[in-house]
Amino acid sequence: MIRAIQQARKDADLDVSDRISLMVQASDEVIAAANTHLELIKSETLSLEVTLLAEPAQTVTATVGDDLPVFIQVAKL
Repeated sequence: MIRAIQQARKDADLDVSDRISLMVQASDEVIAAANTHLELIKSETLSLEVTLLAEPAQTVTATVGDDLPVFIQVAKL
């Protein structure tokens, strides 16, 4: 998940030090894992605001784990 978020940051042309708002839309399994490791994800990706939506990704921007689809959206704060 962290790698996918960092790629989304890069794709959005954000600076390494930019703080972000993060939204992840994925299956219950992916969201449960993200919740378990939320503090690590926030600290590694500089996410100040996080929204996790447990619903199928409408648009797939990355895959995590065993090729599970996710939609990740980042925005500079």
